Amino acid sequence: MKKISLLIIMLLMQSCSSTQNEKNRVQVFPLNNYSQNLNTYINSESNDYDTPLIKKWVQLEKANIYKERLFGNQSPWSKEFVINSINKKTPDDIFSIENFLFQKFRENCDTKNPKSFSLNFKPYTCSWFDNKILSNMNLTKYNKYIEFDFNNRAIAINNISARTLPTNSPLFYSYRQAGEGYPFDMLQVTSIWTGTPLYIVGKSQDKKWSLVLTNSGFVTWVPSNKIALASEQFISQYLESVNENGLRVIIQPDTSIINNSGKIVQIGYTGSVFPGQHIERKNKIFYPIALKNGFAKLQLGRIHSDKIAIFPLESTPKNFVKVINPLLGRPYGWGGLYYFNDCSQELKAIFSAFGVWLPRNSAAQYQEGITLDLSALSTKERLNSLSKLGRKFVTLVYIQGHIMLYIGNYNNEPWVHNNIWGFKPADNSYRSIIGQSSLIPLLSYYPENPELISIADEKLRPKFIITYLDELFENKS
Repeated sequence: MKKISLLIIMLLMQSCSSTQNEKNRVQVFPLNNYSQNLNTYINSESNDYDTPLIKKWVQLEKANIYKERLFGNQSPWSKEFVINSINKKTPDDIFSIENFLFQKFRENCDTKNPKSFSLNFKPYTCSWFDNKILSNMNLTKYNKYIEFDFNNRAIAINNISARTLPTNSPLFYSYRQAGEGYPFDMLQVTSIWTGTPLYIVGKSQDKKWSLVLTNSGFVTWVPSNKIALASEQFISQYLESVNENGLRVIIQPDTSIINNSGKIVQIGYTGSVFPGQHIERKNKIFYPIALKNGFAKLQLGRIHSDKIAIFPLESTPKNFVKVINPLLGRPYGWGGLYYFNDCSQELKAIFSAFGVWLPRNSAAQYQEGITLDLSALSTKERLNSLSKLGRKFVTLVYIQGHIMLYIGNYNNEPWVHNNIWGFKPADNSYRSIIGQSSLIPLLSYYPENPELISIADEKLRPKFIITYLDELFENKS
């Protein structure tokens, strides 16, 4: 009897221990120890508060490069750009990439060690992958040279959650692994904002999904009902509006776009760009809608004048504060989930306001400027170098898998703005969650929890690279 009682107690203890371990995989970092108002760290009385951080001629040249990505030679509306992007050699061709991604997530289905899980914690079956996804992807269509078709030029008529596979069903790796499970939907690619030019490479078997090319040069699946065809007439009207009235850029998240009847018709996000409606009225724009025949039409709209700017916004510290402060505290959004930002989408949004085009992922972003590789330095040397060499608001800080914006020094420490999920200890056993757009100091360790790895750690962070965005740079990759 005593043995049975002892066994029961041991089992209960194991159960409690298991439950406790589950709980300990997620902790909350005490971010309230650090002010989350950019005005704390930036002196509005300083002499350079209204001084551009990027020379005017440099910024205008960068803005021209940005326009090329929107509607010029580097745009999905450009025949040359499309052909070069969608007809690459194996294994970089569309068929190989799409097949690889499908097989990657299908791996280990119907086994005791499944890889991919649904919302209900249950693994996806092989049948789901084969019958619901693969049969709908129409992959054989891409196993050949793909001709350019002017009739496949398109534009986003709504904000879009772009997907790796043609499904809205989320896919998670096991929540039992620290840093996996919700909110890391592995099929979430990015947010595509209303008014973004696209090119339709193909459609799913059921036509509900379109495989589109973006101006970052990658293809992704989007719901077909969230895009419209961009006819030659539409593109001509779009370009005419830009040439006559310039561009406008939204500088605050969750911004209402209102039509002539006073109805809210769209929600805009920081970095969304639209043709201007009137040269002297910055809050008047054209936004795209879809006609019944599937083609796009430009519609008149207006936005509250505090939430929009003439593109590009002057690159002063005052304006960086104006753009960044409204983003602070917004939840972390893996791959732009729910139209929140992750680290690279946050920076892309911010610099869109200033006419500086950035790619979508962090590894590509840090290569879009003059780089200084500090990876070989010690943790202390990395931090000291950033403090001395960083240029506030125009210096990116890249570690493998994450990217940040240097905002300057405060109390003799370098500070960054970033959108980050959290910190982890050396043994990767749990996450200390920040989970939002935030301002943090870069320290060798955090006194709140010395177990957590510093972002600048020389041993566990193999890369530490800073990038200057205030100079002209030609990326030859």
